[in-house]
Amino acid sequence: MKLFLCASVFICLAAAVTSISEGLQSLKDKRIKAIEDCKKEKSGISEEDWGVVKIRDEPKNDVQHCIMYCVYEKMGIVKDGKLNNEEINKVTLIRHGHNQTLFQEEDYLSKTCQKSVENSYSKITNKCYIPNAYHACVPKKRAERVANAQKQKEKFEAMSIMT
Repeated sequence: MKLFLCASVFICLAAAVTSISEGLQSLKDKRIKAIEDCKKEKSGISEEDWGVVKIRDEPKNDVQHCIMYCVYEKMGIVKDGKLNNEEINKVTLIRHGHNQTLFQEEDYLSKTCQKSVENSYSKITNKCYIPNAYHACVPKKRAERVANAQKQKEKFEAMSIMT
């Protein structure tokens, strides 16, 4: 009976790891295909400009922003000139769903930034800047949350010392 239980647990863990691995591979394959499709559509762009999507760097010019937009559109992350929140949520789940604590934090950051970008659509004059508006928001909001947590910790420690 114990052997059966151990075997069952092992099989479930192996299936979960396989599922995570397959999900990440599928996401990677989708990204590679999107880059290839965009390269076919956008000929004459330098390898330096294409490098922004390969190394996931922040775009530095209009061409790089439009490359990023094309890739995100091909992946379904951008649809009809706007963020596709449903697809972003799927990507967050694939990338972080294996760790509930990390997933909850990343999901919160993702949804916060989705709303932030949605509220600024009227200010974004070039649709190519939409993906970067989202991606610039996530680390900024993460840093704010870390700073706020640190302040709360210091406040709590100060109160503890006083008592």
